[in-house]
Amino acid sequence: MVKIVIDLLLRIYAFPMNLALRLLPPCKWSGLKSTYITKLCTKDEYVLLSVLPKRVDDIAVKGTKKDFSDIAIILQGPVVVKDDFTLNTVRMYRKYYDRIRIIVSTWTDADKDMIKSIEAEGADVILNEYPVINPKGNLNYQLTTSLAGVRRAEEMGVKYALKTRADQRYYNPCALSMLQGMYQEGKLIFLGGVLNSFYSRPFYLSDFFAYGSIEELEILYSCDFDTEEAVRSRTEAKQRDRFTQFTEWVNKADMNCEVNVPVEYEDATISYACPEIRIAYHYFMQKENLEQYDTMKDAYDDFLRKDVILVDADCIGFYWLKYKYQAQNPSYFQRMGKLDTAKWWELKTTLMG
Repeated sequence: MVKIVIDLLLRIYAFPMNLALRLLPPCKWSGLKSTYITKLCTKDEYVLLSVLPKRVDDIAVKGTKKDFSDIAIILQGPVVVKDDFTLNTVRMYRKYYDRIRIIVSTWTDADKDMIKSIEAEGADVILNEYPVINPKGNLNYQLTTSLAGVRRAEEMGVKYALKTRADQRYYNPCALSMLQGMYQEGKLIFLGGVLNSFYSRPFYLSDFFAYGSIEELEILYSCDFDTEEAVRSRTEAKQRDRFTQFTEWVNKADMNCEVNVPVEYEDATISYACPEIRIAYHYFMQKENLEQYDTMKDAYDDFLRKDVILVDADCIGFYWLKYKYQAQNPSYFQRMGKLDTAKWWELKTTLMG
């Protein structure tokens, strides 16, 4: 109830600003926004505002003449019809990158008119059937559309791909060139500085953004699907007891405490994990041998050092419609043990001595 009241008050407070932004021409917005945001700041906090255009026609940046024909961008998941978000994202990438291959891997019930518009922009669309079972966390949905997109990119003959979501985009036109420059053979580039990448929880890496070779991406998203048998096994008493113990470690990790989960609890760690952990851990197991480590934390540290490259969301101008991503609280990230590029480099240099 309290949350509803607070949300209502914020909406009322924001109404004058929203009305002004709709009525005033863009050239008049800047000063008004600055004044409004300054008033939002408290004695203990500042508010950082980023203003991003919704439509590609409002982006003045010119595309690069570099040839991107050996790279595909995969937009995976439900197509966002509101504001033509996914369509404008496709147009944006077309404007940024010459000869880029764009794949939209979505579902058979997607809006037909929107699919036609996306195809008219030169994107290759895959209409996937929903998996029969999809337990909490949407792991099977994620794997279905992601893997279909990666395999279509392989059929196209491209060497590399960037896997994102249909409700996300990045605004920095130099992002893809930067990813190419950062790439190292046999590794994948993940997104840091976002609410899905943490250092304190082993293998908690964002699963929605990955750049690398087609071969490495296929390994990443070839994680085992959830099955009815796997879901049932989680209700068994022994597994519940092990999960209770694991949950205690996770709660400590969420407070950014040092947590050393023995590798003997690997089954509980992964069986009950969110999709981010399941997918990243699967990739780790294809690259390393768990038996050489004493704790899951040791394994995760080595994984980050050997097999992962991190780029921060801010560097690529990342934007996400989900989870009110645009209103983030840095103190929450710090408490949870945020994993960003700075932390990743610190880890690499510490472990390497």
